[in-house]
Amino acid sequence: MRGKMEKTEYLTSAIEFLGKATEEILDGRTPDRFPILHFAIGTELLLKSLLQKINPTFIYKDTSFKNCIRLEYSGLKIDKKNDEISTSPDADTVSLRSAVQRYLYFSEITNKNANLLFHLDQLRGSVVHCSPSGEELKKGIEFIRSELYLILDLLIKEQAISGIVLNRELLEKAAAKQREAKFSETMEALRAKHLKIYKSKKDSDRMIGDFKLWKLLESDGTREVECPACGKTACLTEEVEYDYSSGEISTLGLIPKELECPHCGMKIIEYAIFDYFGIK
Repeated sequence: MRGKMEKTEYLTSAIEFLGKATEEILDGRTPDRFPILHFAIGTELLLKSLLQKINPTFIYKDTSFKNCIRLEYSGLKIDKKNDEISTSPDADTVSLRSAVQRYLYFSEITNKNANLLFHLDQLRGSVVHCSPSGEELKKGIEFIRSELYLILDLLIKEQAISGIVLNRELLEKAAAKQREAKFSETMEALRAKHLKIYKSKKDSDRMIGDFKLWKLLESDGTREVECPACGKTACLTEEVEYDYSSGEISTLGLIPKELECPHCGMKIIEYAIFDYFGIK
């Protein structure tokens, strides 16, 4: 019967399973359960290796002296009776969820992202005990790709773990997706802020807004557009876009320069924000 894993064996196995998960995610074939299972097992083994480094007994379900001396220090015992371990090598060690619950006391990254790691454990349970649909498996793999891959990379860097190099392509895509999500969150907060400003205005203030709009539209290069925040009419100032690539100057058309809404105070000058709100 195989005994418990050695200290380096958890890390070695973690590298192996995480490598398999990465290959399967990059392969991009019809979604199946293996990328989820391999990533969850690799994450669990990695956390166990980190717990074991702090204290060898932290990886066991039962951390009592009687149990830990049997499992971890049997070679030093005088009495060798009742030293037989479970038939399954990992039966006495903690689950992924328990490993997270224990390691979050030692790691800011684990602490901050504990709920996402708990969800990984739940996802693995669903894959093992249920029959998830192809769409559910696809969502699970995307969750790993966009959320957990970056968290694992941060954990590896935080703990200065050598021997694990995560795939750069997946990391870059995950980082880009998170930046996109953060930008979207910021834009929706901006929209909500200015809508609230408009709704809080009195009728007299709204009449002043109409007058300000009329004055803004007197300027050259302006036109009316719908404000992306309050839905009222705003003023868009445009400028000519030129093309210099052929060696001669040619006109491509008009591009947004500034949007100003006198009703809610929304102002936009960044191209990325124009694109987000669909202002062309």
